[in-house]
Amino acid sequence: AFQLTFPQKSLFFTPLQLGAAKENNFDADLSSLISGLEAPAKRLKIPSPALTGKYDKEIVGAEVQNLIKTEAVVVFSSSTCPFCDTVKETLKSKKVPYKVIELDERPDMRAEMASL
Repeated sequence: AFQLTFPQKSLFFTPLQLGAAKENNFDADLSSLISGLEAPAKRLKIPSPALTGKYDKEIVGAEVQNLIKTEAVVVFSSSTCPFCDTVKETLKSKKVPYKVIELDERPDMRAEMASL
């Protein structure tokens, strides 16, 4: 088991057994890993079009859905987010393969994620 400590919370997790992900309910374990991190999401605002530029919501939405369907773990990250860094470091230390989408580099995807 391991512990993540944030300024306001401590979260405890048991190690993931990746070889038997389906039998051990990998989705529930992953959900547990990110539970309690909702505070940053509450602060997330939809960026103005001036910051995101014009983008095709349908295409970007389909891209997000495709990532979610095809990758075991996707981290939609921001370079200024300490919670994102903690999640990435934890996944790496537990040898959980994951794909990172840096939203700083994708204003269209940042806007799409904020609108969910």
